[in-house]
Amino acid sequence: MVCDVIQATVDKIKEYYPKAKIYDSEVKQGLIMPCFFVSSPDLEELAKLRDIYEVQLPIRITYIVDDKQENYINLINECRSKFSSSFIALTTRKGAILHVKKKMIKFDNVEKLLLISFEVRVRCYRKQDGYKINQVIWKGVSLNETK
Repeated sequence: MVCDVIQATVDKIKEYYPKAKIYDSEVKQGLIMPCFFVSSPDLEELAKLRDIYEVQLPIRITYIVDDKQENYINLINECRSKFSSSFIALTTRKGAILHVKKKMIKFDNVEKLLLISFEVRVRCYRKQDGYKINQVIWKGVSLNETK
């Protein structure tokens, strides 16, 4: 389930930045910039859940640009603009629509990073083949997954 949401997030970034390098874990050396990091801070907690559950899944995207470039502020502002206006939903590869809620975009002046955080609300049930997104709930409206 979480992997589906992370993959949907990566797919959305690829829509905006088809050639961008996207990481999902720490890079100790050889970081290629500009790049994105995608994570969900609650992965371990979600792995402990059983049966049916509904959860607000937090996702974080970090955009890193080389601040030694003359135009790095323009790159940051361009990214901020793309994620501010049209970033309202994710679609999983299985067809579930995940509406973005509580979106926050801020620039970290010290680290020179653009931080994008949001939540998607999902309801899941356990199947023999693992977790599968059953329904997505948004503002009290159920959107059944396309099967």
